[in-house]
Amino acid sequence: MGEIRYFYERFDSKEIIYREFIGDMTVDEIIASFNYLISQNKIKAQCIGIITDTTHSNLKFSLLEFSKIPLFLLRTKKIRRLKLAVIVNTPKKTIFPVLAGKKVPFLKICPFSEKESAFAWILK
Repeated sequence: MGEIRYFYERFDSKEIIYREFIGDMTVDEIIASFNYLISQNKIKAQCIGIITDTTHSNLKFSLLEFSKIPLFLLRTKKIRRLKLAVIVNTPKKTIFPVLAGKKVPFLKICPFSEKESAFAWILK
């Protein structure tokens, strides 16, 4: 079971949620993290994106299990409108946001190798 830390960055009137995954992460934990943000009303009107940092985590799921995440994002209006940046540090982690973007083409999701690039993309 992994740990998730949440940070909130403000840029003028815009807000970005920064999630840091630490340790072993499952599909159910990732979906639960999105549900937490929704149920706790953390995704406010001024929120334009979510950055998920996976550099200190191990993604413990297969491609088949992963397909639950894009389906969840597709059905969740509050998240669908956001830009989703995923900070990755291995090819295995990179494939997941790439596949999510292919599976649901109108989702704005992209992998990045560093935090600064992810912030710049979301703010663009």
